[in-house]
Amino acid sequence: MDHPPPASQPAWRPGAGIETLRRRARMLERTRDFFAARSILEIEAPVIQTGANLDHGICPMTVDQDAGHLITSPEHALKRLLAAGYGDIWSLTPVFRHGEMGRRHNPEFRLLEWYRQGFDLQEMAGETLDLLAEVSGQTTASHWISYHDAYARYADCHPDTDDVATLAAVLTADEAQAAAGNKAMILDLIMTQVIQPRLPPDRWTVIDYFPADQAAQARCLRDDHGRAVAARFEIYRGPLELANGYHEESDPDILRQRFANEHQGPGPAPYDEYFLAAMTNGLPDCAGVAVGFDRLCMVACGLNDIDAAMAFSWSRR
Repeated sequence: MDHPPPASQPAWRPGAGIETLRRRARMLERTRDFFAARSILEIEAPVIQTGANLDHGICPMTVDQDAGHLITSPEHALKRLLAAGYGDIWSLTPVFRHGEMGRRHNPEFRLLEWYRQGFDLQEMAGETLDLLAEVSGQTTASHWISYHDAYARYADCHPDTDDVATLAAVLTADEAQAAAGNKAMILDLIMTQVIQPRLPPDRWTVIDYFPADQAAQARCLRDDHGRAVAARFEIYRGPLELANGYHEESDPDILRQRFANEHQGPGPAPYDEYFLAAMTNGLPDCAGVAVGFDRLCMVACGLNDIDAAMAFSWSRR
């Protein structure tokens, strides 16, 4: 295992050790080999777009009034290519998210994203597990569980039937007070503070079929219990979230309504009208996934801080 330089070192020095950066370079080579073997085309997505990605809980950075926004994901550019008939595509792109800072977060990071036509949720999650294992050098051993079952197993609660007070009781007093009775915030805290720390550290965990109100850009359906759920999955290694994938929604009216509900930042961000025009033209049936490449480096190198997985984190910029 590479030992990163001590945190007390001068800020001008890189955060990652040389062996980590060598390992990271090999991981990039493995990523390209993975997609080349499947004839998936690499795309360079622009990092500035006129309209913002509007996703729940993610705040975009504005470059200036005329230039637009730094992307929080290459999703819009890649989906415009899909709508134009370019087929299966992937990109490893710098992305930017305002206010995300910590041991697992950096406001600028590298996001690996790809789309597969004709894939459903299970096929997309399966291919993602193959990539995670091949690129990181870990095994493909995995554990699959639905969103609702994860709350029942790891937090002994039921997000669809328990009332707010019952759910809040799962949290510490300080966490419950911070949530202030907001059910969505309580469920988020249960996931991050209770469930994620209890996920197995020696394998990948796939959590799938999130509630419909957490669909983002995934299509919705009914599960075996008749609940409205989203065709969405997340993949973890222990408590570390690595991937977020969807069987993609393609109805432009549904997407526009979801955008209307997701204005982020200090003021309303403009819609990405090019993206919505592409969706009106027609997105093929497809599934897509985004993987945090820096976090995957953390897994491969046995690191506990994202600063040690990249040459220059936000605090060293």
